[in-house]
Amino acid sequence: MSDCITPPPGLARISVLGGADITALPVDAICNSTGRAMHGCGGGVDGAIHRAAGPKLAAACRAIAPCGLGEARITPGFRLQAEMVVHTSVPKWLGGERGELEALASCYRTALQLADRYGARSVAFPALGCGVRGFPLATAAKVGIQTILQTLQICTSVGRVIFVCRERDTAEAFARALNDAPGDSIHSDWLSRKPAAVCARGIPGADILLAELILVQRRVGEEWDERTRKEVYAASYKSSRSERDLRAAPRATLTERFRSPPKSP
Repeated sequence: MSDCITPPPGLARISVLGGADITALPVDAICNSTGRAMHGCGGGVDGAIHRAAGPKLAAACRAIAPCGLGEARITPGFRLQAEMVVHTSVPKWLGGERGELEALASCYRTALQLADRYGARSVAFPALGCGVRGFPLATAAKVGIQTILQTLQICTSVGRVIFVCRERDTAEAFARALNDAPGDSIHSDWLSRKPAAVCARGIPGADILLAELILVQRRVGEEWDERTRKEVYAASYKSSRSERDLRAAPRATLTERFRSPPKSP
């Protein structure tokens, strides 16, 4: 996998894209917001992913359904750019007093962990909980960003996460949540923040890259001298400056993993 998608070891890139088509992104895995039955005949992201992947995806989903609330299942991507689709059952907003926030966090966490177990290095997420699920944008964005940042600390394969938001107000909510995320709670340094609009050239359908940061994963208690810090920063800059080449990046071949699924930890 080219470093224009996945950063060097020890770094993780998190981005918010506005206007991109998640079904066209050349990443290893995309996340699908589905229901318990995983029928794929609805609208929104679920329907778009099934239409782009073709009828084999629906058959694969039927074979592994149902998917409990906050749980995740995985299938091949079939006709999609992505090698894998991670399906997660997203709750409806009922006022916030019936465990919706915990369930939404579980959707992000289990989906990312499952993609990581199957060796994905780059994962694209839609704005889970927004749209027909009815979550307030700011609430859904905060849960999604914080959960992904925390879960990345224990991932061994994933180094690139992209939040793909079709609507501009949704993308702005996720960008604000990314820029406001506290670093001290997850023992990380924040080396790169880009709150200003940056054109996302080369990403199919993308209007704008609204926000991006480089998460540096250190062992808790590890100290860096100034030279090490500068070297890490240089590596993070190198990985982020070639975003325009994302479309041309070679994909990892992960199909074999579906024939021999990884063992549970």
